[in-house]
Amino acid sequence: MQRPHRLAFDHFGIAVQSINGSRATYDRLGIASEWTEEVTDPVQAVRVAFARIASSGPRIELVAPAGENSPVQNVLARSRGLSQPYHIAFRTNDIGAALDFLRTHGSVQLTHVSAARAFEGSQIVFVSLKDGLVIELIEEP
Repeated sequence: MQRPHRLAFDHFGIAVQSINGSRATYDRLGIASEWTEEVTDPVQAVRVAFARIASSGPRIELVAPAGENSPVQNVLARSRGLSQPYHIAFRTNDIGAALDFLRTHGSVQLTHVSAARAFEGSQIVFVSLKDGLVIELIEEP
């Protein structure tokens, strides 16, 4: 199967216990700027906020659990509550084609395709690559 037309890097996701606590750490160190407002997504059971690294670098997403059933709880439990790299996100112009392509290469779909508040209702899905890396696909409007 042919690769989807467009698959472009968007951000790194970092699992954290507290958006405010982690944000304060990044601010004190001077490594993140241009913070977005915190968004709670009840469908994904997470709270998120985005920032730029070094003002012109890639974006990061701080992802905190928003309830006991949040998938981020498992990530944090494995790291004994310490912040942990969580996923790498890519934008695509066709989420269905991207999913099909990844499945043919041994990837496993972790979540249903659903609208995400953090991306103004754009469709997202999480996938585990064959090597265990979790990626998020974000469909461009």
